[in-house]
Amino acid sequence: MGTGAAMGVESAGITLVKSDHRGIVWARRLAWATLRNIRQNLFLRVLIQFHGCADCFGDPSPAFEVLLSPVIPTATMSFSSVSVIANALRLRRLKL
Repeated sequence: MGTGAAMGVESAGITLVKSDHRGIVWARRLAWATLRNIRQNLFLRVLIQFHGCADCFGDPSPAFEVLLSPVIPTATMSFSSVSVIANALRLRRLKL
């Protein structure tokens, strides 16, 4: 609890500020949602980067048989960063 000794508060993994034990359930749900979000972000980032960069660095596109401009990986890098941020912001709307 938040009113415990300072040493106990520092060594605890979770410190409840109120005397409500439902905070433990809330913290576990938030932790699982955060881990799920991290996995989704890693998958999205790898998928977008691989798709955007494969055509530009020596592997010609099967549809066009030409090498594309280096602007493509730059745009996919920006898009993947925005998609990771947008996916992480979904945690704010999570109903715990």
